[in-house]
Amino acid sequence: MRRHRSGRAAVVVIAAVVVIAAISPAVVEAAEPSRLSLAREPRDDDSSRIVATVTDASGKRVAGVAVAFRVNTAFGWLTLAEVDTNANGNAMIVLPAQPRYVEIRAQAGEGDARAGLRLPEIASAEPAVRPGLGVLRALSPQPGFISPYPPPQILVVAGLLGGIWTTYGYLVWLLIRLRRVT
Repeated sequence: MRRHRSGRAAVVVIAAVVVIAAISPAVVEAAEPSRLSLAREPRDDDSSRIVATVTDASGKRVAGVAVAFRVNTAFGWLTLAEVDTNANGNAMIVLPAQPRYVEIRAQAGEGDARAGLRLPEIASAEPAVRPGLGVLRALSPQPGFISPYPPPQILVVAGLLGGIWTTYGYLVWLLIRLRRVT
């Protein structure tokens, strides 16, 4: 009699496993990320926290999904970080105050859940202004020929080019002498 009961228990356990396995694909599909949203939270130190929220088709937040954060640079899209979502379905990164980016995009998992966010434009600092003609007139009667920032690199390049052209001149002079001799 005991064997018969344990056989029934095994059948019940197997049936439960089959039922759970049959239901599981529907649960897995619901847990796939289908929507991604981005939000920017400015901070006191001029940095920004970027929060990505991943939800499934039913609107429930999905935990454990890898979210890749990318920024647009002059050379293409740069991946800043890949962060897994927490229990609330959020993945966060902090963008430092400098350098600033214009646009950030995120992609959840391998699917089509993507989102983009334009970041506010930054006010650039005033460029350093060189002294005007009034300041340079005190140094020379021809202020256009004076620079308050002497460039030693120009002297090196001028010396190098002068040496090259002197060599060319010497070769031309030698060729003319050889032609006259022959």
